[in-house]
Amino acid sequence: AAEGTAQVVWEVAIVRDAPKTGKVVARLQHGAELHLGAVKDGWYPVKFGDGFTSDGWVYRGAIGR
Repeated sequence: AAEGTAQVVWEVAIVRDAPKTGKVVARLQHGAELHLGAVKDGWYPVKFGDGFTSDGWVYRGAIGR
């Protein structure tokens, strides 16, 4: 279930294709808008970018609710 929207609070948030050790697929700047899924082991599945069409995983510490 979607957890709603959030913003990146770190200077740069790393987006990975899997939690923790996944390949880096994007870097999001401070203030970037995200759509969050349910947190898993400290990582959120996110949708981001134009129309929120890209997805990946972001560490919970990088996100402000």
